[in-house]
Amino acid sequence: MTSVYVIQGPEKGQTFELNDAECVVGRSDVQVRLKDTTVSRTHARLFDQVGQYYIVDLGSANGTYVNGVRIVRPFQLKQGDHIRVGKSVLVFSEDQPIELPPDETEVGNMIDFDVQGELVDSAIVAAIPSDRDILLAPPEPSQANKHLRVLYELVSATGQVYNIDQLLHGVMNHIFREITVDRGFILLLNEDTKRFEPIVVKYRRPERAKKIMTSNTIVDHVLTKREAVLCTNAMTDRRFKKGQSIQGYGLRSVICVPVIARSKIYGVIHIDCSISDYTYNNDHLHLLSAIGYQTGLALQNIQLYQESIEAERLAATGQTVAALSHYVKNILQGLQGGADTVELGFRNENLKTIGTGWKIVDRNLGKIHNLMLNMLAFSKEREPRLEPVQINVIVDEVLDLTRKLADDRGVMLVTDLEEHMPPIFADPDGIHQVILNIVNNGLEAVERNTGAVTIRTRYDEDAEAAVLTIGDNGPGIEDEHLEYIFDVFHSTKGHGGTGLGLAVAKKIVDEHGGTIAVTSHPDEGALFTIRLPQEHEEHQASEGTSGPSDATR
Repeated sequence: MTSVYVIQGPEKGQTFELNDAECVVGRSDVQVRLKDTTVSRTHARLFDQVGQYYIVDLGSANGTYVNGVRIVRPFQLKQGDHIRVGKSVLVFSEDQPIELPPDETEVGNMIDFDVQGELVDSAIVAAIPSDRDILLAPPEPSQANKHLRVLYELVSATGQVYNIDQLLHGVMNHIFREITVDRGFILLLNEDTKRFEPIVVKYRRPERAKKIMTSNTIVDHVLTKREAVLCTNAMTDRRFKKGQSIQGYGLRSVICVPVIARSKIYGVIHIDCSISDYTYNNDHLHLLSAIGYQTGLALQNIQLYQESIEAERLAATGQTVAALSHYVKNILQGLQGGADTVELGFRNENLKTIGTGWKIVDRNLGKIHNLMLNMLAFSKEREPRLEPVQINVIVDEVLDLTRKLADDRGVMLVTDLEEHMPPIFADPDGIHQVILNIVNNGLEAVERNTGAVTIRTRYDEDAEAAVLTIGDNGPGIEDEHLEYIFDVFHSTKGHGGTGLGLAVAKKIVDEHGGTIAVTSHPDEGALFTIRLPQEHEEHQASEGTSGPSDATR
């Protein structure tokens, strides 16, 4: 039975059988339904054409990838192909059992090393150095086209993969498609234990899977000499003359190559097959050695990518500390000033002074509360908690919270709310925070005693969306700031703001599949327009998905 098995994403571990001639992958009510929010409602189509299965992208927001390469036209699938849609990865299987990646504990127990050389006699038939020159070494003319095709497909498949497990499983699947292999495994260096540990173990016939007995001497030779070796387990090589020949295990043809990039060795790729079925030759040795080197380059690429992400994270942490430190310092100074005023009032037994000081303390406590809410909202990914909500009710709740601040500043709060607004599916806490952040922004932007903040709601029947506008008569936003107004830590208030409020508002609106925009001119105030779909993606909503996509095939 043809099927796809999910190895990454919300449906991880689930199998979808492709019973129909055409099956759609997406978030809506389709044959292969995924909850991944980066998957479009109708993302891709799998279809049978004259006994061959193909996949085609349906104009999705983030694209469809096969073995790491984006497809732009119908692509024929093969057994074991990895399909990435959004952040989910599916394995295609055609009338064969899908070989599932074993659990980490199982993988670690699937390899036995003959440390003493008493069980496995392995003789080197050929050895070649494994370095960058192996990629340029011309193969036999009869194999040249095949080798170039295999390496090109491998480079394409690994260039956009940044998960080590996914990369190595893809490499092993690639090897099994191109070379006759009974059993294969990949060892990788564990940086913590400094030991080489199995990460991938694969069998041509999973139903016959059992522990793989291999020569520790071979693996050590490959790692220390940095050579790719072709072996049999016959005693013909003086470097592997220890131990007794074991006919019980059967004669096997073996290739073991280092996974290496420039000067760093990451591990080894080891494959074998029964000599009665197949025997490897120098062409196979050169090809697998090139695959090992390319795999090393891909691992190095992942390592560099992770290091750059870590560097960006540290830089972002420093930026966060720098951006928030002045704001937090101002809050602390306000709290200290309020506390001093309260203390002075107690000393003088003056209730008016105490009241003045407490207002200062209360105002700065509110700033701390809002800062914590915004930091929590921005720092973590979250799924909106959807329920039917009335936008007008949330607006009224925000006005109740901000009216005291508006009165203190002498600012008018004006509302023009459409009656009989239909409910929308939204997260009430999230939308409350969006409106609160923008209203607070307006209250802080306008002049005391002459300022006004206006909130309007209406329902767009054509777009089936609620429209909320929040405007003020403040100084407006300079043109050079408009482009970055929703960027985190970008503030037009100097040390008086964090630059988090509008960034959080946009993040929450994006999570709802909505849009937020601002129009402004100097001395003419600012107008924020928020559009929220009546039904979210989980309720047959719009096509809104998130996340970038890259290479094309």
